[in-house]
Amino acid sequence: MPTYMTQFSYSNKTWAKLINKPQDRSEYLRRVFTQFGGRLIDFYYSLGEYDGVVIFETPDEMTGTAILIAVSAADYLRSIKTTKLLTIAETMDAMHKASAFGVQGPDNA
Repeated sequence: MPTYMTQFSYSNKTWAKLINKPQDRSEYLRRVFTQFGGRLIDFYYSLGEYDGVVIFETPDEMTGTAILIAVSAADYLRSIKTTKLLTIAETMDAMHKASAFGVQGPDNA
């Protein structure tokens, strides 16, 4: 299953609502991912440029994209950034395929 890391920032309005009525947003996300055949792997809040990080799997890239579009369309996030994650095995496969190209740097041309 494709795995993703999404970094997000809540809007000021969302923070105000969460301060007035704290809630565990990971439970909601867990239900969303499960409903679409995916899985919430982990959810962290963070300090810095983004307010939190979500790591999740979906059955395919189209489902992952659809979930991200739906979440982005909701008016509670200020920003969102998603990165597709690769396992070590997937990266090793990519390195083996890349070696077949025989690309040479400028010094070797």
